[in-house]
Amino acid sequence: MGKKSKKKGGKADKAARRERLQERREQQLEEVDHDNNQGSNTDIVPRQYFKGDRVWFYPNEDMWGEGDNPNNYRGIVKSVQDGSLDIIPLQSKIDGHSLSVRISLDGDSVFPDFCDMTLRFDMEDRVLCSYDVGWVPRRIKYLWPIGEIKIQGHRIPRSPNDSVPRYKCWEYDAHAGDSVAAPHDDDNCIKKHPSSFRFDAGDRVIFKCQLPSGVDSQHMSSWIPGIVESVDITGMAQFYAMYKCTAEIDGDQYSYFITKDDDACIAKEDADPRERLFDAIGQDCSRNHLMYLVDHFDIDVTLFRNLVVSKAIEYASYQALCWLQHDCNVDILQIKDELGNNVLHKIASSEHTTRFIKEAGSVSKLHPTPEWALDLSDLSDHNEDLMNTRNNDDETWFMVLVKRGDVKALDAILSPHYGIAWDLGYFSMDEEGLSSLEKSVKESNDVIMQCTFDSFVEFSTLYKQCMEIRRFGGTEKELLENRRLSMHLLQGEDALVHAKRLARFFNDWQGCTRQLERNPFTNLVVSGYSSLFELFFQADESLLVHNKYYLSSHQDGKEFIQPELASDVEGSTGEYLRGVDN
Repeated sequence: MGKKSKKKGGKADKAARRERLQERREQQLEEVDHDNNQGSNTDIVPRQYFKGDRVWFYPNEDMWGEGDNPNNYRGIVKSVQDGSLDIIPLQSKIDGHSLSVRISLDGDSVFPDFCDMTLRFDMEDRVLCSYDVGWVPRRIKYLWPIGEIKIQGHRIPRSPNDSVPRYKCWEYDAHAGDSVAAPHDDDNCIKKHPSSFRFDAGDRVIFKCQLPSGVDSQHMSSWIPGIVESVDITGMAQFYAMYKCTAEIDGDQYSYFITKDDDACIAKEDADPRERLFDAIGQDCSRNHLMYLVDHFDIDVTLFRNLVVSKAIEYASYQALCWLQHDCNVDILQIKDELGNNVLHKIASSEHTTRFIKEAGSVSKLHPTPEWALDLSDLSDHNEDLMNTRNNDDETWFMVLVKRGDVKALDAILSPHYGIAWDLGYFSMDEEGLSSLEKSVKESNDVIMQCTFDSFVEFSTLYKQCMEIRRFGGTEKELLENRRLSMHLLQGEDALVHAKRLARFFNDWQGCTRQLERNPFTNLVVSGYSSLFELFFQADESLLVHNKYYLSSHQDGKEFIQPELASDVEGSTGEYLRGVDN
């Protein structure tokens, strides 16, 4: 595997070897920089598509993402032709047939669909959009208006992190004003426009806000008593305000804008503390605010603990459940009713399930994870496997969601974009759990649910294959015989196709989630898997070249691929191999 290195004495020889090694390293870095510069435009290399890929496309110039039904230009690749794709639009599947359209790969007529299947808002919903003139009230006219990509001169999306327009909105009177396109489905771009408010103009309230400059904060609480002056203030450049309130402080009148209509920001002046606590739970206020209410008003939660727990579960309040678990000595993870439903079964029955899933996911992405976070994947000691536990009707919480027809919640659970799927180990779901979920989805006869599930299965399979290649310590033959993870597909007539698909998956998602930061294919060199190395080098050599490899030799033979490196590892416990040539 290389030429034996003979140890030579003398400081001059060592210095010369180090100099040659440094020159070689600098040459390699120059090659990497050159290749990166040449490949900086991802559009230069055409994307390879495979059967089953989800894609966006446009069948003609008159329907480029401006139709009122995005399922007409969102679909599944049925087959790959020479220079074109046969695509089944989702609407075709919804209508009960599999008619396909042929789309040319020339130009930008098609691009990959990494998006979740669902959005927070629906057609005609009242929303507030961030616009040049501030937050403006609008009504949603189009979902997924991908035509805006060309209209606004943006590059065609090629990776999961690339922006795809989510909404196109018009003024409530569709014949007046400009349209607004929202590139992201979050509160920084678009938010719900309330149709009702907790308070009216003239109501006496207390609100939490920064004190005006010059006011002595030592003699005032951060909660300020005042009067609601107006409601629903739009058009301001920096923010949207639910209320404008006035307050008199030290003889002077001040105005304040309140941006959220919840108990953590504004409350009735003489509200009952217990009522405020229940309101705060229903509004999913933060754990810190719940702690404040209990401490400030000296509320003894043990007197009505069951009511508090029921309220937190009914509204699927992640913050309230964390507060109960961490601060109130209530073991939420052990809750089970007479029907065998655990806390996740109960949450799956709530109309606020999606909110819970997304918030749990965002918390699980924090580093380090807060100590108060609800550990839904904790299997230690007496805790059971919440994800796979079945109730008396033999249903997991997934199955409860599917039975309810909660497409958005299922989409959020199985999405690789949210942390909860990783936190609960869904991408390593056991065969029994996967089979049960597959059966439930099929019985639902819901095309969007089925598409969500199919995307999850493909992602999960490819992810697990990457992890198996990265972690496997056995022989290459043993790795390829693993049918549970479909590793056997990496041999035979279609081996190269599967290798290209796996390589493309890693290139697409590398860096988008911390679980896919490290390159698993370097282990092919480390473990000496020569056949797989050759296969993936043929599929995508960029996965294997310009890497640094650290290899332990199986015997102390004083052998190195690069003899000049021998002196660098003198005195180490093993022999190492670095900087494999491409």
